[in-house]
Amino acid sequence: MNQLSYKQLIALPVIIVILLIIYSSYLMSRQLEEYARFSHQEDQLLTLNHAVHYLENHGTTANIIQQINTISQITGKRLTLINLQGEVLADSALKQEEAEALENHGQRPEVLSVIQNLNSIGISWRYSNTLKTNLLYTTKSLQINNSTLLLRVAMPQTEVYQNLSIYRTLFYISGTIALLIVTGTGLLIAKYINRRIEEEHQVLERKVQERTQEISALNDISALFSACTDYEELYLILTSSCQQLFPKASGALAIYHSSKALFTNVTSWNLNNSTTHHTFSHDSCWALKVGRPYYKKINAIGCAHNTDHQLAANQLCIPLTARGETLGLLQLYSDEHNYLELNRTTLSTLGENLSLALAGLILLDELRTQALHDPLTGLFNRRHLDEALKSEVSPAKRNNTQLATMMIDADHFKRYNDIHGHDAGDYVLQALSKSILEILRSEDIACRYGGEEFVILLPQTSQQDSIEIAKRLRRVTRNTSLQFKGKTLPNLSLSIGITIFPTDSATENNILKQADAAMYHAKQHGRDQIVCYGDIQT
Repeated sequence: MNQLSYKQLIALPVIIVILLIIYSSYLMSRQLEEYARFSHQEDQLLTLNHAVHYLENHGTTANIIQQINTISQITGKRLTLINLQGEVLADSALKQEEAEALENHGQRPEVLSVIQNLNSIGISWRYSNTLKTNLLYTTKSLQINNSTLLLRVAMPQTEVYQNLSIYRTLFYISGTIALLIVTGTGLLIAKYINRRIEEEHQVLERKVQERTQEISALNDISALFSACTDYEELYLILTSSCQQLFPKASGALAIYHSSKALFTNVTSWNLNNSTTHHTFSHDSCWALKVGRPYYKKINAIGCAHNTDHQLAANQLCIPLTARGETLGLLQLYSDEHNYLELNRTTLSTLGENLSLALAGLILLDELRTQALHDPLTGLFNRRHLDEALKSEVSPAKRNNTQLATMMIDADHFKRYNDIHGHDAGDYVLQALSKSILEILRSEDIACRYGGEEFVILLPQTSQQDSIEIAKRLRRVTRNTSLQFKGKTLPNLSLSIGITIFPTDSATENNILKQADAAMYHAKQHGRDQIVCYGDIQT
């Protein structure tokens, strides 16, 4: 009996200790689970608030989907854009067509609570049928271009349960020794976990702030790129921006010249002067050959065009493309280990913005050419003539110099159209334009005035010098053989009228009228001759 009582006395404390360990382990596990869930929830709410603040200040209807994908890449979380009807507009985890095909999210608890109260934040822990995993969902409303939308951020719960599994294991191992040790160890672990979560929270918050600043800076640079009206402005903004954003890197920008099938460095930063104007072919760059950015670590295979920088620890080449065409190449170098790799996403985004800016400048040049040039002859058109005349008269007045204006008419041009067809007439006009370009000086301006009439502005040119230029033009035109579709067309003669500003007139309004009058005088008196307006008046 005594032995039994002894065993019972021994067993009872053991049973009590075991029960206490199990119960305390259960309570502590629940507490840790709630704390971990709360901490991850607060972290996700911080990310949600940062994302909403950034999109409301920088997002537009046109770029909202791209901005959401960029934030998702930075934070590693899934972002979903939903309207007030519950329709999914975009999802960073899905292609656009897949996102638009998703079922209505209006009844999802985290979405429904925000729709019912736009000032609230919707929170839900549940299973995702799309991603086949448990997720934490947080939703908040935002204003984009006076439109109210919902932004939902999702994060897998895998990390939470992995941490909890570790905590439970520690408690069970400690519980086999003693309740006191378990309690002490639990307190130490809880304190350690709290410190680590706080540290991770601070690190994550700092990273989010840094990434947000980078995104903001990239948006500012993109806006400056879009505002550029010429290439020199673009090059200047690129070099200054790269020096500010990536101080530990050097680089260069090469532009592709399709006529030569070569790339030429047009600007560089933190490199020697020999890099600028360096020319290389498409086959000398791995990035151009594979059609995507190429990152070279130290001792790896480098690009042939980077022979001057082979000693750099890191090299990154980013092709610049738009509408399927290669426009240039962005080249980066750094001696600091993994510096370019850590900034690779930001640099790629910079390359995309730079590609769009280059494409915009190319399109702008094409529009300028179309707006100011005659499509048939390639000479300036009448619109540009009016602007050029004003810009040339001003220095002539200011410097007290002469401006000669030459009006040219192709004699009997109608015969070419009537006898040989309008295609032959176009060919004759193109041949005459080439003759005009052949005799022009660098400062002269040639325009097609209309039909078979042309105008040449000759700055700082006297009447005698302008006559000599006209004679040379008639001689070149007369000696030009006109071969069209196997036929030899009659040689072309010209009637030319010349007026001198300010000798013939003190006002710019009469210049073209006087040149036209002199030209018609030449036509009316036998054609194929040069007439000066001053001689008519005399």
